[in-house]
Amino acid sequence: VSDFSISEDKYGYIKAIGRVENTTEEEQSLYTVATIMYDANENVIGVMYTYPDKLAPGAKTSFEMSNMVNYNKISFSDIARYEVIAYTYQLQF
Repeated sequence: VSDFSISEDKYGYIKAIGRVENTTEEEQSLYTVATIMYDANENVIGVMYTYPDKLAPGAKTSFEMSNMVNYNKISFSDIARYEVIAYTYQLQF
């Protein structure tokens, strides 16, 4: 994940944008980018996520996510720190 930024929009929702790169040698189609937000006491206060499009090996794509659909709305000032991660699904049948 690169070029990541987090901000508050004019309606008070938290918005995050960035880019994700496929650093593997296989196409990635089942993956998630998540932002985990913490308060000053290191408690998780919210998680935002998105499911970007398929990525060929070495390709990059941009993403955007928001807490607009979260019922427990937090404010931007509640966030002391955050982490952003990208991960693939491991499906087993």
